Order: sequence, then structure tokens, then C-alpha cells
Amino acid sequence: MNAFEIVLTLLTMVTSLALAHLLNGFVIVLRHAKQVQFSMLHGIWSWIALAVLIGNWASFWQMRNVETWPSVTVLLLLAAATVQYLFCAFVTPEMEQEGKLNLKDFHAHSHRLYILAFIMLLFISLLLNLVLGGMKMYENWWHDSILTIVAMLQSSIAIFVNNFWVQLGVAIVNASIVTYYLILSCNFVAS
Repeated sequence: MNAFEIVLTLLTMVTSLALAHLLNGFVIVLRHAKQVQFSMLHGIWSWIALAVLIGNWASFWQMRNVETWPSVTVLLLLAAATVQYLFCAFVTPEMEQEGKLNLKDFHAHSHRLYILAFIMLLFISLLLNLVLGGMKMYENWWHDSILTIVAMLQSSIAIFVNNFWVQLGVAIVNASIVTYYLILSCNFVAS
């Protein structure tokens, strides 16, 4: 195994755990659909978690030709994967004992926690982009950094402003950014 394969294997294990957590949450919601009160805001944030998870994993492919991996890059990648797992875990609700799940209430009570985890992920991603770009390990670092800063700044608004329309606007902008990022990242893997 070369250095890239070792790093990718480590990151894939953490990513797989996060994906399994998200998928399990989706299955619980679908299996108990009659007992679930749907929330558009929570649904969008769940999509954000899934899209950024797959997009980040696919983006690692762009670093396949890197031969040496300084410890700071490996630690930042592992920190990002860990916080990404937390984001996925926080956005995934637990089914309550009564067998009912109100995703509107879940979003109202928990959105600050999962949005804060998303902001932390974005901050670590920004640091990672700057480090990888500075080491000439990642050529699209500036492009990803701009998207990261936009997402981080406007996500901060959703922490402090509890207005539905503001929350929806923030969620839609983030969903658009991460969907774009997902498509770009997957295109790199396909090419």
C-alpha cells in the first residue's frame, strides 16, 4: 500500500461509519413514516450531511498522486472526518419510545447543534484547504475555500436567527453549495 491508500483507507472507515449512521436514520424515518411529522428544514439539512459526506470522500481522489503525507495533513483530514461524523450523528434523530417522531420539533431543538458541527467541519476544511494548497498538494484549494467561507458565514446566521424563512434560505444556499461540490468531486473520480 502506498501512502495515499493508507490515508484513504483510514478516512474511508470514518466516512463509512458516518454514512451508516445517516442511512440508519433514513431507514428509521421511512420505516415509521406514518408516525413521523416531516420537516422540510430537517430534510434539507439531512441532504446537506449526505452530500458533503460523499463529496468530501470523493474529493480525496484528487490527492491520489501525493507521495508524502505530512502529519499535519493527516491529522487535519482525520479531524475533518471526525467532525463530519458528528455532524451526521447530530442531524440523525432517534425514534422516541412512544413511536412518534416530530422532525419539526427535532429541528427546532437540535438545529444549533448540527449546524455548529457543520460550521466546525467547514472551519477545519478551510484550514485543510489552506495547508494542502500551501503544500501544493491540492490545486483547487482556492475554489473550495471560497465556497467554504460563504457556507460558513451564512450558516452562522442560522445559529442566531430562528426565523423560518432565514433558516430555509440558509439551508437552501448550503444545499446548493454542497450539491455543486458533490457533483464536482464525483466528476473528478469519474475522469
